[in-house]
Amino acid sequence: MRKFHFPFNTLLKVRKEKENLAQKLLLEAHIVMQEKLNRLEKFREEKEKLVNQIRSQKSGANDPLACASAYQYLEVLKEKIIFQQGLLSEAEEMVARCRQNVIRAVQQRKIIENLHDKRLEEWEYEVSKADKAICDEIATIRYIRNNPDKKEQL
Repeated sequence: MRKFHFPFNTLLKVRKEKENLAQKLLLEAHIVMQEKLNRLEKFREEKEKLVNQIRSQKSGANDPLACASAYQYLEVLKEKIIFQQGLLSEAEEMVARCRQNVIRAVQQRKIIENLHDKRLEEWEYEVSKADKAICDEIATIRYIRNNPDKKEQL
């Protein structure tokens, strides 16, 4: 009996490679997004420390130069936080696009895999049908060989 041959094996391999590549890109985008988030949290923590420092300076002796530089640095931190939030939202959009690419790649691979499975089932059915016919033929020949007097009935 002939071996099962699926004509789209190459396409299936390409679709699997495309899916793997899309997953790698998603992972990289997720790592970048996490780095942006960590940096944003660092800026927020730094801002919180500075605000606490400014509050403590208000209750004690005031150094006008130190207060002015603290407020300037606070404004710089606010700008950095706003900028980092923009970078984070861009990274989130990139993750969303990569996630959609992965979903699309998985769907395309599954289409070909389902076609492969369907063709394999059809091939297995044909093979079992041919095997059954051969077994029936062998059984008929044995019956005739073992019962020569009933040969005319067949």
